[in-house]
Amino acid sequence: MTPTAKAGQEEEHAAPSVPRLRVLCIDDDDDILNLLRLALVRTIDAEVTLARSGDEAVGAIAAGLTADVILLDINLGGEEGYEVA
Repeated sequence: MTPTAKAGQEEEHAAPSVPRLRVLCIDDDDDILNLLRLALVRTIDAEVTLARSGDEAVGAIAAGLTADVILLDINLGGEEGYEVA
């Protein structure tokens, strides 16, 4: 509340609550996953879920994980990212 606002009154220009962006990162390289998580959390305060394989990612989605954005390595070891997509 601003100093000029009275108790019980809301500010007219209060910023709306914005939900955190949910990002699923899929990569078989732990260094890349950690860099992505660090960058996304520090720059946009994203809610980041990491998966180290396509199977892990598909399983998480099947179990109810939802994401606004998916960052997918197309050269996953043992499987292609295109198959996962």
